[in-house]
Parts: sequence; C-alpha cells; structure tokens
Amino acid sequence: MKKIFFLSIMLCTLAACDDVSVDERFSKEPVTFTPQKNVLIEDFTGQNCLNCPNAADVTHSLQNLYGEEHVIAVAIHGGELKLPFPASNPLQLATPQGDEYNTYWKVTTWPAGMVDRTGIREYTTWSAEAVKRMQMTTPLEMEASLLADNAAEVKPDSVTFSVKVKAEDAVEGNIQVWLVEDNITAMQRMPDGTMNSSYVHQHVFRTSVNNPYGDTFSIAKDEEQELKFGCTLSPMWKRENLRVVAFVFNESGVVQVVKGNL
Repeated sequence: MKKIFFLSIMLCTLAACDDVSVDERFSKEPVTFTPQKNVLIEDFTGQNCLNCPNAADVTHSLQNLYGEEHVIAVAIHGGELKLPFPASNPLQLATPQGDEYNTYWKVTTWPAGMVDRTGIREYTTWSAEAVKRMQMTTPLEMEASLLADNAAEVKPDSVTFSVKVKAEDAVEGNIQVWLVEDNITAMQRMPDGTMNSSYVHQHVFRTSVNNPYGDTFSIAKDEEQELKFGCTLSPMWKRENLRVVAFVFNESGVVQVVKGNL
C-alpha cells in the first residue's frame, strides 16, 4: 500500500458547515499515513435532494486522495427525497430495500451517512472519520471476484462470484454482500435547485445478494474461508458497470470491506 498525503486544505473546503467544529472538519497539520484497512461509506441519498451531490463530492474526493480500493462507497437511494416508485421506472434509483435501510437506520434528513457503521453523521464529518478508520488495524484480508468459467456457469442474466476471507485473529459478526452499479446517467436535483438530467451516479445500491442485514459469520485465527454467492441480474442493470461490495461487521463497526469487478 502506498503512503498517502492528507491534504487538510481540501478537506476544509469540502467540509464547510457552520455547526461543525474546526477540529471535526479537517486536521490542522498535514498527516502522512499508510491505510491499514479499507473504509465503507454508506451514503443515504435521493434524486430530489439538493445537497446530496455535495455529499457525493466528498466521497469522490476521498477516493481520489486515498484510492477507490481503500474508500468504498455505496449510495443508498430511498426515503422522502427519492423519486417515486415503481422501481421499474428506469429514471429512479431507489429500491424497496434502500427504503427499508433508511427506516432501519432512522435516517430523517438527507444527505446522511455512516462511515464504517459508526453511527449516522452529516457528510461534512465523513472525511475526518474515514481518515481515522483507515489508520486502524484489521485482522482480516478479503477479496471479492468473479468465479472462473470452470468453477460456475455464468449466464447473461446471472452472476456467480466468491468472497475470500483470511484471518490473523478470530472474528465474529456478520458478512454482507451487495451489488452496486457505476456510471448511471439519471436525473438529480442540484444544489442550485436545477434538475440535471445528465448527472452521472456512482456506486448505486442495486440489491443485497445475501440476507439484507448480513449472514452470521465467524472465522478462527489463521483460518481461510471462501464463500460463494449467486445473483440474478435485472435487465435494467448494465453488467459491465456492476461491482460487488462485501464486508464483515460487528458491534465495533466494519472490520473490513472490499469491492470487486464482475
């Protein structure tokens, strides 16, 4: 992993909010560090949300600074500022499951988000929390990838992939596997109040491959596991833009998260 230079002035620009202290917005001194783990940002968003593009910009800036392999985001569309159902409407990105996640996590204002599942927070604080979490150690190595053709039959309307987990220490919790889609051009209300019909949405939550709240997971010290998953794809999704996001979490938050191409 490469060493990263933490640009405090950029995070200051991104985190401009009157009710957030200076210390929460950005580091006073530049910090050089090597990410020890990846971080998950769950971005609760909506296409009728004026400030949601600003939250997306925070995530994109973090990814530009630290790499998409270390900052893994999922945009969960739902709640009061989504476009109306039905979900078959190709112009709207909310899903019934995304709606349920908004309710489950008690999201009442948008944008909002969780960084490694450390609680719902305003997007102006994501950067500082993400940097803190990336400097924590993790006992898990994870990899998510498409299975080879000789390992599983891959059809146009379905996908089969594996999640490999290797543990330096024992871990108990849950494992979650989602599909997200990048590069979706669809309308979005912008901070100036205009409607942008050419807005490009990234890492949009499409579906939960396993239990929507995760399957029970445990792994012993020095153990390696390979878990296999399959999912039927919607004709509304572009397979070349789909990614799998897999993460292990427990009461301490997200232990490790990875993203793989399909």
